Amino acid sequence: MRKEIKKPDQWVYIMEKSENQIKIGVSKNYIERIKCLERTGGFYASRYLALGPYQNGYEVESKILDRLKRFRFIGEWHLLSYEDAVAIVKEVAKETGNSDVIEVLDSKDLIELVDELFPLKASLTNDGNLQDTVITGFVDEKNVLWLETDECGIFLREFLMGFLRAENLSKGGRYYEHK
Repeated sequence: MRKEIKKPDQWVYIMEKSENQIKIGVSKNYIERIKCLERTGGFYASRYLALGPYQNGYEVESKILDRLKRFRFIGEWHLLSYEDAVAIVKEVAKETGNSDVIEVLDSKDLIELVDELFPLKASLTNDGNLQDTVITGFVDEKNVLWLETDECGIFLREFLMGFLRAENLSKGGRYYEHK
């Protein structure tokens, strides 16, 4: 199986909508993401900061949100000062963020591997549900295969298998487990 080099590309951003209204997120293009939030939300970010890029931006975001959960007030927004939020974001990112360049499975080999590991995938992609989904994969330092899509972030094969089972069952189909 061939491997390619993957540079980190996930930026963790913090933005302030108005005084003490903070949002944390992850994006490959944080400037465009913030502009999109401004357009759809009808506001302008008063301040923002992006850290990274990281290989594990979603993990960094998750740990930050866990630390900020007591400040959450509406959906993805948190009520605390920008300065306090930045301090927490920087601390968690320093502890957790991985900016290493890593080897990933070649996309052609990965497609074959996904087809082998997830026999239900073919029936779902024929229905169009996963047809346009780009799946990338990488092996971590413990030799565990992780998959990633822009829509779902990073996940294990068990997550995708569970999704495929649920999707197939919801259509009245049957599933079997490939071991």
